[in-house]
Amino acid sequence: KPFSIDLGRLRSREKDRSPAAVERADRAGEELGFVDREPGKRRGRKPSPRTGQVHAKVLPPVADEIADGEPVSGWLRAMAERWPDMPQVVVFDTSFHQTMPREAWQYALPDEVYTEHGIRRYGFHGTSHDLVTGLAAEHLGIPRGEFRAVVLHLGNGASATAIRDGVSVDTSMGYTPLAGLVMGTRSGDLDPSVVTHLMRNHGYDAEELDTLMNRRSGLLGLAGEADMRQVLENAASGDGRARNALDVASYRLAKYVGGYHVAVGGAQAIVFTAGIGENSAPFRARVLDRLEALGVAYDAEANRARVAGPHTISAPESAIPVLVVPTDEEQAIARLTWELAR
Repeated sequence: KPFSIDLGRLRSREKDRSPAAVERADRAGEELGFVDREPGKRRGRKPSPRTGQVHAKVLPPVADEIADGEPVSGWLRAMAERWPDMPQVVVFDTSFHQTMPREAWQYALPDEVYTEHGIRRYGFHGTSHDLVTGLAAEHLGIPRGEFRAVVLHLGNGASATAIRDGVSVDTSMGYTPLAGLVMGTRSGDLDPSVVTHLMRNHGYDAEELDTLMNRRSGLLGLAGEADMRQVLENAASGDGRARNALDVASYRLAKYVGGYHVAVGGAQAIVFTAGIGENSAPFRARVLDRLEALGVAYDAEANRARVAGPHTISAPESAIPVLVVPTDEEQAIARLTWELAR
């Protein structure tokens, strides 16, 4: 059902801004995982109430860097100044991935890079991965706490997540959303030495490299188009660049599926979601064709069918069920906000 809330219920009572109240809020934030006083470990585990006491420190240290250059903390302050009595809720797109074990989230860098600067893998699209995990488990009749899957959120931004016992144990994005899969304009995984080479030998500065990797790469860089629909159309017309882009993107994705199948101890489902995952039957087919070694088989007619809710597109003989599950991040955020604010 469409989700609706009575906005009148979201009015807050007068805030206590005394030093004792600030200390209580900070202590509560630490207990809930919103705030960690150790350097580099500030990260949100759950939706966080944003009040006068719990300030922008509840945000992951990378938060302002990943919002297309816009200062997220500034938005929160501006809202608080304009509507001081309206509660704000911070829903972390990274929070679902806080269940990843250290072996999955830590980079093989000197430990102080993490402890002093907070450099680690955070993961993104968590709101979608969380929602879709629950819907997929329900569709298959598997208790969520026992569910193992590989969830593929494929839109202009794209990520894969390994689900074991209903929670995230690995994900393809890293410190920022740039890592992992080939996306609309993002490169995905890249040898870091490419960056230093371009800086040292070809005159690129940090801003130019950021633009190159985040806004000029991916499908756009390979095929000249960021829209998967146009890339598929061009490939069908014989465009070699478009065909190559689809090969690179589908190979990268299939490789992640295979790795995450191992990471979860044998997936009970492969789940496609988001704009491309839900709507691009041709791209799904390209990926699934590469998974034959895992015993994956799909029903071509079911793959092409347009179905509103969660549905299975794998063939009966497939070793792993393949699902298409629509996501609805806005509804998930609204529910979390309502549960916290009421």
